[in-house]
Amino acid sequence: MTDRWVVNASPGIVLARAGHLHLLEALCSELIVPEAVAQEILAGPDDPGRQAIAAGLGRRAQTVIPGAVSEWGLGRGESAVLALALELEAAAVLDDRNARRAAKTFGVSMTGALGLVARALRRAALNALPPPCHAPAWMIFGSSYGLQTHRPASWRSLR
Repeated sequence: MTDRWVVNASPGIVLARAGHLHLLEALCSELIVPEAVAQEILAGPDDPGRQAIAAGLGRRAQTVIPGAVSEWGLGRGESAVLALALELEAAAVLDDRNARRAAKTFGVSMTGALGLVARALRRAALNALPPPCHAPAWMIFGSSYGLQTHRPASWRSLR
C-alpha cells in the first residue's frame, strides 16, 4: 500500500471517537481529504473529527468524478475518495463495503479503520488497542460494515 492516502469520512470519524485520529497522519507520508469528505464531516456534530478537519487535518483536494466511478452509485465522499485515489495513484482509506468493492475493481489499494489500527500496532505507533476495539467489531461498526455477528454456542446457555 502506498504511503499517500485519500481518506473518507467514516474511518476518520471512527478513529476520532476512539481518540486515535492522529494515526491518519502518523502512518502516511501525505494525507488527502477530498473537499466532499471535509464538507460531510463539517456538517456533522462538533466532535474531535470535525474539529480536526476545521483545524486543517490533511491536504484538501477537489476532483472531478469520472463516469466509471459515478456509475457505482456511491456517496459524494466515497466517489471523491476513489476519484482522487485513481488520479493521484494513492491508497483509499474506506470502510463502506460498496466503496471497497469499487476500489478493488479499479485496482486501488485500500484499507479501513481497523486496518489502520492493525498497522499502528505493527509499527508500535500504538501500545495497545484503542478502548473501543476491545468490544466486538460489529458493536463498533455495525452490520453495515459487513462483519458477521457470531455468538459462540456457550452464550446460548446463558439465557
